[in-house]
Amino acid sequence: MASFIGLSASQSQILYRCSPPLSPPASISSSAHFRKQASVRRLLVLPLKCSSSGPSQDTESEAETTSAPSSPISLASSNSTYNWRAGLGAIGVVETAYLTFLKLSNSDAFCPLGGGSCGDVLNSDYAVIFGVPLPLVGLVAYGIVTVLSLQLSAKSLPFGISETYGRLQLLGTTTSMAAASAYFLYILSTKFTGTSCLYCLMSALLSFSLFFISLKDVGLQEIQKVVGLQLCIASLVIATLSASYSTSPSVPSSPRNIDLPYFTTEITTKSSPFALSLARHLRSIGAKMYGAFWCSHCLEQKQMFGREASKLLDYVECFPDGYKTGTKMVKACADANLEGFPTWVINGQVLSGEVELKELAEISETDQQHLLRKLDIFKIHGKDKRGHKILRIIGKFFPVRFLSVDVLKKYLEEYIFPRLGKKPFSVLYVHTGVQKSENFPGISALRSIYEAIPINVKDNLQAVYFVHPGLQARLFLATFGRLFFRGGLYGKLRYVNRVDYLWEHVRRKEIEIPDFVYDHDEDLEYRPMMDYGLESDHPRVYGAPAVAVDSPSVSMYSMRCIS
Repeated sequence: MASFIGLSASQSQILYRCSPPLSPPASISSSAHFRKQASVRRLLVLPLKCSSSGPSQDTESEAETTSAPSSPISLASSNSTYNWRAGLGAIGVVETAYLTFLKLSNSDAFCPLGGGSCGDVLNSDYAVIFGVPLPLVGLVAYGIVTVLSLQLSAKSLPFGISETYGRLQLLGTTTSMAAASAYFLYILSTKFTGTSCLYCLMSALLSFSLFFISLKDVGLQEIQKVVGLQLCIASLVIATLSASYSTSPSVPSSPRNIDLPYFTTEITTKSSPFALSLARHLRSIGAKMYGAFWCSHCLEQKQMFGREASKLLDYVECFPDGYKTGTKMVKACADANLEGFPTWVINGQVLSGEVELKELAEISETDQQHLLRKLDIFKIHGKDKRGHKILRIIGKFFPVRFLSVDVLKKYLEEYIFPRLGKKPFSVLYVHTGVQKSENFPGISALRSIYEAIPINVKDNLQAVYFVHPGLQARLFLATFGRLFFRGGLYGKLRYVNRVDYLWEHVRRKEIEIPDFVYDHDEDLEYRPMMDYGLESDHPRVYGAPAVAVDSPSVSMYSMRCIS
């Protein structure tokens, strides 16, 4: 039903825009006078919907209803992509931070694979761009990717940057990183032939992964719009790197036009007892180290052994007459088919590059027994003044780092205990030069070895002469020794502070004492205010005749000053 309403002029215009044109009905006066005088127009309003706004609102409402269910899925997928990039970027940050520290501190990199190859690459001229360490540049790039990915995931970009623009920034950054990685892989394959660099390959893998994730995230349509920009970025990166390295000397794959006379380099480090034992063992089993006089890694390997131990190694110099263009390696090196220096050949196994001493010490059970025999740690020879056999043990030669307790017990059972027989015997243990980290097997190992000794052998043990005991050794035996070593072993212990005192109990001409024991004795004589313990190792009653050590009538207090 039609109705009449009053509208102002403006309202009537709005109504006409929203409503279809209507013919004025006959009941409405059409006189000009009425139109001029009337302040309010009266129109017939029909019950019709606004055709211009209604369909649009319905369409928008339907679109919102349609798109609403897919929004959370899209958001979750986007966040997952950002998190992946942030995680990979964080790994890159850790790697490049480690390499930056090494570069700035002039330290050598730990190379799980490839021996010293990592150091060859990381210390080359290609590890610097216009004077800036390459790892530092990588650290900045990975840091940008990580921070930007986290900000996109949290929807909190700074400076009002939109998410689309943030994605494009990530794409540009990862494009430059991938281009740089491709360039460096080319350098690695052409300039460092035969060299492997785990850190380089890992960085390239991270860069390419971040690049492809960014490509997938942006989408094909957006990539088509910015592909020209990507090519420009990649070209600029490669041009910058080429310009930086154009003034740097190249690394030749083989030495050319070189005339290098032979020279020797002094080993400055002191050998540890472990290094000495290991060097003796390696020589005894026929292990060889191949090297060259100009090889810095060969020098570092020798420094690990130290001055004294390196002289014991079976070292083969491949260029004994110097190196010049056309010089060939000596036949022994050529026959070994060496791929680099240094190279170890141990029981048919080839080890390239610098090798840690602990790795060289990982040997088989058979080799361990062979080592015990070669090192001459346990030796039955000589007699004490009571006529008992003497089992001499040199503690400094004990290779505790690569000798298992089971092998030691088996060796004693097979080679030592049967030779002692069923007669009384004494033990002469030389503690001179023993270091806890190098020669001490530990309390549990000592107890295990002692308990494995047959009862008849323990009963036949008459005395243990402990040469050059330290204060720590005395305290250990006075406390743990009483608890762990049953059978009255502590009561059979005789401390010997000086070698001269030993001859009061042992026949001097029937036993061999290493030279370093006498040298240590002389050092002690220059320290008269120093002594090792709290009680004497021998009967020291001035003006009285020598008495048996086991005699209870002899005072055991030392006349020396105690520090």
